[in-house]
Amino acid sequence: MPADLRARILTYLHEHHVLSLATTATGGPWAASVFYVAHESLSVYFISAPDSRHVRDLTRDPRVAVTINPTTVDWASITGIQAEGLAEVVPNARRPAVEALYLTRFPAVAALLRASGDGDGDARRVADRFAASRFYCFTPARLRLIDNRLGFGHREELLL
Repeated sequence: MPADLRARILTYLHEHHVLSLATTATGGPWAASVFYVAHESLSVYFISAPDSRHVRDLTRDPRVAVTINPTTVDWASITGIQAEGLAEVVPNARRPAVEALYLTRFPAVAALLRASGDGDGDARRVADRFAASRFYCFTPARLRLIDNRLGFGHREELLL
């Protein structure tokens, strides 16, 4: 069962692209939505500005929670992932590999970065922000796969 559950979680991670990241620090709880790319290890990578509130929070306390779910108006079709674990900055030496993974997942971002060399103003601003941002890794300790299509409140948990 755990191998099958792990595979289904990984498939779900690959099928979606936005996660809600919940942090907490002295200012109280906070949530931010970020684009992510999943790794085969079940870790996910996202990029953010180092001065964003969620990054300042996770720098102080790396314990975070995430949710990933599509929008639906039918409670019986709710699916998603709930997870808790640690988030940390990706070391500069690993940035090229993580960036390549991210840009493969988001080819529109890669196209903007390529266009920035042509002097396009919007593309240049995106490229500047991208370069100034850091990649972060969320490593889950516990994941729950939610699937109300299998029955109200159906959830399966994977501890890592």
